Amino acid sequence: MALRRINNIFRLDDKRDLRIDSIKGLLILLVVIGHQIEPFIEGSPVVHAVFLLIYSFHMPLFVMISGYLTNPSADSRKFWRGELILFEALLVFQTVRCLLTTLYFGFSWRMLITPEWTLWYLLSLIFWRLFLFVAYRVNNTRSVMLVLLAASVVMALAFGFIPVGTEFSFQRTFYFFPFFVTGALLCDLHKHSPCFRPSRRVLVIAAVLSVACMVYLAYSIASRPEPCPFFGNSCYRDVSDMLTRFCCLVVGLCISLLIFRYFKTFRIFALLGASTLTIYLFHTFIVERISYKIIHGGSIPADIFTLTVISVLVTNALFLFSKVPLSAWLINPFTRLHARLNSRRKR
Repeated sequence: MALRRINNIFRLDDKRDLRIDSIKGLLILLVVIGHQIEPFIEGSPVVHAVFLLIYSFHMPLFVMISGYLTNPSADSRKFWRGELILFEALLVFQTVRCLLTTLYFGFSWRMLITPEWTLWYLLSLIFWRLFLFVAYRVNNTRSVMLVLLAASVVMALAFGFIPVGTEFSFQRTFYFFPFFVTGALLCDLHKHSPCFRPSRRVLVIAAVLSVACMVYLAYSIASRPEPCPFFGNSCYRDVSDMLTRFCCLVVGLCISLLIFRYFKTFRIFALLGASTLTIYLFHTFIVERISYKIIHGGSIPADIFTLTVISVLVTNALFLFSKVPLSAWLINPFTRLHARLNSRRKR
């Protein structure tokens, strides 16, 4: 019985796209590593360099995969059910985060309109799915998708002038929207051409553009120090910030396309990739505590190797936790309770 349960934990679902799950597994590990090393970037150039490299593509590619997996042709009932499930998870974890923030730092009205830390992604995902759903209902042709992609790039660059930052995840919603539309467009291309991959010529051009933009970003970061230009959560200070944002978009898109094109299926990453939501939502509580212990305890070295090992352990521990029914109840308690009551009524 025990062996059967263990086998079920590490069994891959053949109905899923294992290559996409592998990419998601790599990305969620990078998410945990990025958050674990973030408090220590100022003390080590190596840690800072790794941090910038991770953030240059891990969220853009994550958003692209989300767009790839979104089905805008789903019926309205299924779509809105998905939106409510996302909103429920956002509401639950935002409430917990707000209570903890109030307990340790006091109450602020701003926390009611600003997603706490990583929760911006859930709110933005709700908006991205809605934008795509509406666009598909207007006209579901590929030309409309291309127009939406062009519009999303214009909005990503132009909306930086609007003096709204992290409130309602405004800046990040529009900064990352081009990646979401790109993912949806890739999905549409794959439906009509299952073997479609970006051509080598496109990838070479993407690599050259990416290198050029990286050179500019290196100069920009050196001349105007900032934590990370890839966050995409701040409005512009001046016009030069728009060029910086454009370069960040190009780098994120180019690296994402390269990984999407060449990344293969890996069992360990595919397993993690099937449990990304649980890992994403819970890892911050653990990472915060570990970082506090390192900073104030001093017993654990803050080098890149140690922090990476800790991140791998945290990721795998949460993967195991995702297989426990309690994890699903904590993320969507009302949905689970409603389903349980309905099943009892049918009996």
